[in-house]
Amino acid sequence: MGKAKEALKEAVPRMNANPKAREIIQVLPRVIAFDLEGEGEPFALAVKDDDTVCLSDETRDSEIVVSGNAAEFAKIINREGEVTHAVAEGKIWVSKGKLSRMILLDRLLNLSRKR
Repeated sequence: MGKAKEALKEAVPRMNANPKAREIIQVLPRVIAFDLEGEGEPFALAVKDDDTVCLSDETRDSEIVVSGNAAEFAKIINREGEVTHAVAEGKIWVSKGKLSRMILLDRLLNLSRKR
């Protein structure tokens, strides 16, 4: 398991436990795929039961695909970097779907760090 997937795996329980995060999950794309250099196989963050998320290896039905450098995305997940900087520098990009939907993911990641 690569750095980004491992970091996201650790963040998922915090997302599901946070009431404000669960509100964002309700409007999040149902499947967000990650196809990151240095990560190995693509993986996805999938919405289940309308207000919780889980990791999945099934990326076929993704509404957006986040591509780029796995280490950079791991920094974003761990709040050691900002998504806007990574996108502006070309380290992370949305290869399918709209960038605005990734902003929802960033808000969700931010809430997963707040206690």
